[in-house]
Amino acid sequence: MSIPSILTNLDGKGAVEIDEIEFVGGESPIKGYDDGASCYRKFSDVFPPLSEPKLTLEPWSPLLAEQAFSNPQNFQSQSTIQVVKADEHGVLWLPAVDDAGIRSLLSRDASPKSPNYHHTLIVFFVSLHYNSEAQYERQVSISKSSFKKFIDRTEMHDAAIQDMLGRPDYWSAFGRRKITLLGGGSSYEFLCQHPRWLQKSRHDTTVHRAPCSVYLHHEGETNTSYYMISSAKSDGYVSDILRNLGIPDTDKPYTGMAPDVMFNPFFIHALVSGTAYRQSTEYLGDVRTNLMEQIIKVNDYSQETHPYLGDGEGVDAGRKKLEDITKKLHLVSQTCDSGIASADMSIELCREMLEAYMSFTANGIEDPASRQHVQDSMAWILKTWHCQKNWLISYKARKDTAMNFVYNLVTQQDNSVNIDIAHQTARHSSSMNTITVLTLIFLPGTFLAGVFSSGILENSETHGISDLFWPFIWFFIPLTLLSIAIWYWRLQLEKTYAWIRRKALDRRYCDGDPEKGVGRNYVK
Repeated sequence: MSIPSILTNLDGKGAVEIDEIEFVGGESPIKGYDDGASCYRKFSDVFPPLSEPKLTLEPWSPLLAEQAFSNPQNFQSQSTIQVVKADEHGVLWLPAVDDAGIRSLLSRDASPKSPNYHHTLIVFFVSLHYNSEAQYERQVSISKSSFKKFIDRTEMHDAAIQDMLGRPDYWSAFGRRKITLLGGGSSYEFLCQHPRWLQKSRHDTTVHRAPCSVYLHHEGETNTSYYMISSAKSDGYVSDILRNLGIPDTDKPYTGMAPDVMFNPFFIHALVSGTAYRQSTEYLGDVRTNLMEQIIKVNDYSQETHPYLGDGEGVDAGRKKLEDITKKLHLVSQTCDSGIASADMSIELCREMLEAYMSFTANGIEDPASRQHVQDSMAWILKTWHCQKNWLISYKARKDTAMNFVYNLVTQQDNSVNIDIAHQTARHSSSMNTITVLTLIFLPGTFLAGVFSSGILENSETHGISDLFWPFIWFFIPLTLLSIAIWYWRLQLEKTYAWIRRKALDRRYCDGDPEKGVGRNYVK
């Protein structure tokens, strides 16, 4: 008996390349071997793993998984997860499943063995809780042993292991076909992570929400799809899925009829994408509300009369209001930028998902109606992501308009203040001119008085009047007139220079007619 060549992971410890294994006498030395389905489980008992892993490239690096499992804070000591199982008998909802229940659901004995069987869907809902000592500050609600059991059964992608632990990696959408011994031949897996649309405040490691990661492993031989959904419990993904399945009370076990669409392996992926879209609409609504509030405030402010001079409360209140509006518009801008980035990621994720779905269903699916229904849902969600992105771009443009208007208001107020200051300066300048004229009138007399009273000239009195009085007058009047004449000549000289300069500009910018003045067409 032989097993085809394949690269197989052994309990996350290493990889071994098997070209061909011959069993002497036609019997397998591995207990529990059943039609090649359980052979992989016991390889580590027969062939020890290599000391060095052969696949070390990203994202298939065993070092990542080893690092994750080496930190006990990443896992709970005892599993407490939720599970939905759907098959031809109906839907089974289990609100609290422990380690024993997980082992039972993943057991080979629980898988159908008849060649004519319906699709079986098993969804494991794993919650992420904040833990500062965990690798990604998130602790999953499943134990290490049960998580390894799931990995052994599905041969989970190494990148998906990190995503399940809360690693934010929105570009991780990836789908592939794989041939596994444990899965009984051809299998398919698709993993992705949705942006955090409910994250609307500034980053805070103590309260910010964990991302929602979804992993699908579909076994071709048993026609069984295993899902693991890792998200914050308050994100609403679990409740939304259960509501679509018709489960009335999430706290109590439930059994009922399964919708036909559940027999499509990509049904849960499409359902989670729809939930992400609805969360994005709430995100968009918050952006729109916050933006419109600030636009209304800006419009109201523009219609009011606000003082812009002085030290009164009105001046400070107006400036404070504009400052608050500017800050809130800046927060709107940041929210729009984050939303646009998330929309881009969602568009790429949806494209990858749709491409993976088309590849998966290339060989047909048991229910054509279900196939078309899921495909149409994915295509519609892809188009809506483009619409969401366009709305966010539009909101950001309106924010820019409002921000520019606020800037113009502030600029106009500053210009008004500068104009008032210029007017006051002009009035003060006129006063200074008056003082200058008076100084010019009395400056010669002050100078002469100092000279005549210095004692260098003989002074005598006649009838109580100094003999130097009339000489003082003779010098005072001409010097005063000379000072005024010099000042007036300088003033006229400045006016003449300004007139000559204006005429030169006239000749440079006019269109040939000297009567048209400045502001006409430029003539080289």
